[in-house]
Amino acid sequence: MAPALSVKVNGEHLVTVAADGLDMIDVQVHGDVIDDYFASLHVSGGYHGDNSEHTYLIWAERQLEPGAEIEVAFLESAVSSQPGKTIDELYPEDEVPRGPLPTSEMIFEQLTARPKIRERFHFDLELPGSPKISAMTSAEDHSFAFSVSWTAFHPERARVSLHSTTLANIRSNTNGTYHAESRIGVNQGVKVRVDA
Repeated sequence: MAPALSVKVNGEHLVTVAADGLDMIDVQVHGDVIDDYFASLHVSGGYHGDNSEHTYLIWAERQLEPGAEIEVAFLESAVSSQPGKTIDELYPEDEVPRGPLPTSEMIFEQLTARPKIRERFHFDLELPGSPKISAMTSAEDHSFAFSVSWTAFHPERARVSLHSTTLANIRSNTNGTYHAESRIGVNQGVKVRVDA
C-alpha cells in the first residue's frame, strides 16, 4: 500500500496508480485548437531516483469529448488497479522515423498554417475549500494543459495546475496563462470539466 492518484472520467473509475516503486505520478489532460480530437487524458508514472535503470510507465490514454469531467483523488494508501505498461508494450509496431527530422522552425510553420477546428476551451475547476473556478482560453491560445502531479519529494501533497499557451509562448519557451495553481493534501480531490 502506498500513496496513490485515482482517476474518474464522467463519474466512472478509470484507474488508480499507487506510488509503489515510483517517485512520480502524473495525470494530464491536454487539448489544442487544431487537432481532430477534442482533448486527451494521459496517466503515467516513473522512477528516476538513482543510478539504477529509470522506468516510465503508462496506465491510461483516452480521448475526451466536449463536456468531459475528470476527477482526481489523492489517496493516502492504495494499490494500483492495473499494471502500467512501457511505450514498447503499448506501441510495439512503431518504427523509428527515417530521414532528417524537421527543425523546430518547420514544425511551428506547419502548426501555424493549420486551420482551427475550435475557437477556445472552457473550464470549471473545483478545488477543496475554494469557490468553483470558471475560466476559458483566449483567442490567441493554441493549447491547454490540466495536470495533477505527485512526487516523492513532497509525498504529502499533489500539485494541481491549469494553464493555456500560445504558439508564440511555446516558440519562445515562455509561460502562458495560469488559470489555477494549487495543492491538494491526502484524501482530497480535484474535479475539472472541459468544454468547447
